[in-house]
Amino acid sequence: MIDPIGDWGGNNGIAFQINYPARLAYLLENTDIGPQVQYFLNEWAPTQHNYGAYADGLTIPGLRNWEALVYRDNSRDTDALDMNASRYFSLVPTVNPNGSSEFKVNPYFMMRSSWDTSAVWASVQMGSSHNTDHQHFHSGHIHIVRGKDQVLISSSNYKVGPDGIGVSGESAEYVEMSAHKNTLFFDDWNVYRPKSAGRMGGQDGYGFDRPVTNEMTNDYVYLRSDLSSAYNYIGWHNALQKTMYLADTVNRQLDHFYRNYVYIPSAGKFVVFDQVKVKQSNHQNGPYEKHLRWHFANEPVIAGNTLRQDKGNTRLWLTTLSPANPQYTKYYLWNTNPDNWTNDPNLSYMFKSKHWRVETRDPAKPLVQDFMTAMQVGPVNLAQPTTSEIVTNNGNMKGAKIAGSDEHVILFNNGSGVKPTGIVSTQYPLPGGINAHHVLCGMKQSTHYAGTLINGVISIAENANGNLVSSEGGVLMFTPSDLTTSKIAAENVSKQNMPFSTVLCYPNPAQDQVTV
Repeated sequence: MIDPIGDWGGNNGIAFQINYPARLAYLLENTDIGPQVQYFLNEWAPTQHNYGAYADGLTIPGLRNWEALVYRDNSRDTDALDMNASRYFSLVPTVNPNGSSEFKVNPYFMMRSSWDTSAVWASVQMGSSHNTDHQHFHSGHIHIVRGKDQVLISSSNYKVGPDGIGVSGESAEYVEMSAHKNTLFFDDWNVYRPKSAGRMGGQDGYGFDRPVTNEMTNDYVYLRSDLSSAYNYIGWHNALQKTMYLADTVNRQLDHFYRNYVYIPSAGKFVVFDQVKVKQSNHQNGPYEKHLRWHFANEPVIAGNTLRQDKGNTRLWLTTLSPANPQYTKYYLWNTNPDNWTNDPNLSYMFKSKHWRVETRDPAKPLVQDFMTAMQVGPVNLAQPTTSEIVTNNGNMKGAKIAGSDEHVILFNNGSGVKPTGIVSTQYPLPGGINAHHVLCGMKQSTHYAGTLINGVISIAENANGNLVSSEGGVLMFTPSDLTTSKIAAENVSKQNMPFSTVLCYPNPAQDQVTV
């Protein structure tokens, strides 16, 4: 468990009691995976149970006497874990749920780059429903770890202390507010949603899950979800002296919040594209407050639109590409947390923690706001990647270029609505090298495309004869070196024995013919 989303902060951490794998090994004996579970128990599970054996302040209890008697049998067959086993987990059974969660499962995703000890692993919460007591309000929350170094965290889960792995130390305790998560913070000045110390951040327990796309492959992970309903409210509104019902959602001042997420496992790269729209404010406080929040165990260093955090043997680079001139605000939550708006010292346990927070906002405060965030995680000597925002010529796609030891261009469908219409064609100037990996998200699903690179411009268009094929989730991958500088399809020559030939050229979404 890398993101203990189902309990109060401080009650869980990156540790487990070995009684669970011991039970699994007992129950799965004589099954196909039983030997692997026993191997995990023998080789990977903690064997030392003294205080501080693995980290300061940490104890991993051993089996109770009766558990050892019933479940322990070290003579069982063992088999090494399959290093090629799936590195991804999701309960959502389809790649394209299209805005609904089949079987009402939680759209919570876990992923990792490999099974070795320096892997980059992450979890993403792309649902808005609230299903159990102690569950945090965490819609959109992203948690990133490399090895044992947690570089993007929740200040109400991860505990900053001597163990260095988030199990013991200081955190905001017994609080579920979304203000402590890496997601959108929204405050409508008490117009629709009553202000509450325990509900800072804008999210509450009255949303529903609307995952749109969730495709997890060895080359990329692409997720899109509508998280707007996480900001719904039902209950008594003291300022308005009335009870709010679900029907009152039409008065919610947050129009929508769509989060798009791409992870490139081979490079430790992440791009997050957030589409936010709020309503016009008539409040005396002015425009509603909206910004992204990012939380860290160590202090990040900010330079321009980029911040760097070093944690253990790991470095995180985070760059805001949109808005073009982001305003960063950094807080050390042990000394300052403006969320404690009542200044009540009795509530310090909810807000005070030894974490760092960076807020990202557009000082212009537009009603329609896109946030484009590019991140890369690697060893502590990882050089700063070169990043830039990419927008296609007609604006139907936008995204980021991240270049370091390798180069990726990641574009998202920039259309409107919960599920924008799949992209038929797009063009954009070649943003870098011809061997860069281009990942276009939000294309039509399982569709043939043709691509050219002519005069420094990449053109992609739907074509039944094209040699590029989008995935089931609408992702198209290619390198510019694979594209043609000009192309006439031999199979499309219809009059080869004539002095002139009528041919189809592509990209050619209209299927027009030319005579040569």
